[in-house]
Amino acid sequence: MKLVVDIQDRNVPLFMELMKTHNIAKAVVEVKNTRKSRFVKGLAQSFNEVKLYEQGKKELKNAKDLINELRDQGY
Repeated sequence: MKLVVDIQDRNVPLFMELMKTHNIAKAVVEVKNTRKSRFVKGLAQSFNEVKLYEQGKKELKNAKDLINELRDQGY
């Protein structure tokens, strides 16, 4: 299972130590790159939107609208 956690900077050392000493996670990676950080946040938001869709609380865009949005953003 993959889990994305957004932790306040001041708590990162404690969190990393807990993960290591208690052998809780297979791998813990700190994302320092701003571009990667935005990607991870966007990915987490996407997973949340899928979860809301599965619960019937959100409608998702169709493929055509998604392609147009990506095109407008320069992709």
